[in-house]
Amino acid sequence: MDRLRREKIISIEAVDDLDVLVIAADAPGPEAQIAARDELRQLQRAVDRLPARARAAFVFHQVEGLSVREIAARMAIAERTVVGHLNEGLRMIANILYGEISERRADP
Repeated sequence: MDRLRREKIISIEAVDDLDVLVIAADAPGPEAQIAARDELRQLQRAVDRLPARARAAFVFHQVEGLSVREIAARMAIAERTVVGHLNEGLRMIANILYGEISERRADP
């Protein structure tokens, strides 16, 4: 009976190794890391092409996490103007990144 109980016991080392394996399995592979870096480079190039005010508003909002009110205070402009800059920036980024795809879909 004692022998059966001992066989059911799992060593702590085995559990520790299992945790490492689970974490390692969740980590993205080399291909996914390369694809993610490529996407970030494309996004950075698109952001760099924005007009200065739209770029600043976009970075404050999307990267630094500032609210529209905080951006307006920092840029010394009206909140409504911030919203306009954010909309312009997002629209331009979407056109830069996905415009070619949209145009190809429109042309049968």
